[in-house]
Amino acid sequence: MSELLDGGTELSIEGPFGDVRIVAPLTEDLLLIAGGSGISQCRAILEHLRHADHSRSVTLVWSVTQREHLYADAELRSFAPWLNYEAVVDSPHATSAVLAWLRTRALPTSGRIVISGGPGFVHAVSDTLNELGATNVTIESDVFSYAPR
Repeated sequence: MSELLDGGTELSIEGPFGDVRIVAPLTEDLLLIAGGSGISQCRAILEHLRHADHSRSVTLVWSVTQREHLYADAELRSFAPWLNYEAVVDSPHATSAVLAWLRTRALPTSGRIVISGGPGFVHAVSDTLNELGATNVTIESDVFSYAPR
């Protein structure tokens, strides 16, 4: 990269893309739900919050299909004192682990829920949240802008 810059080559940088915007520090509850590689967006949000001296509680649920996919598990468990992190792993004999998790937890009654992952994951989580009555929260995902129903 430094050779390109020293050589006078013009670079073009784009991004980020999507509709989810987090302004820190937050004044509302935040639940982050990541499916698989959707953890990348959630990690970026968490880094942003940490650099903004955020202190309000944030919950992150990371859903994967296999335990060995939890490559950032140790990092997330010790990320920040305000982060409540839980990893869930799908079982071959049960429904989606994150949907089961949602059905057994008290959902936020205010604030924001950001869902990160592929379109199928995001829409399944969104549908479940709506079924469970998450009506007083803002449900957000970049998927809603590029893969609407």
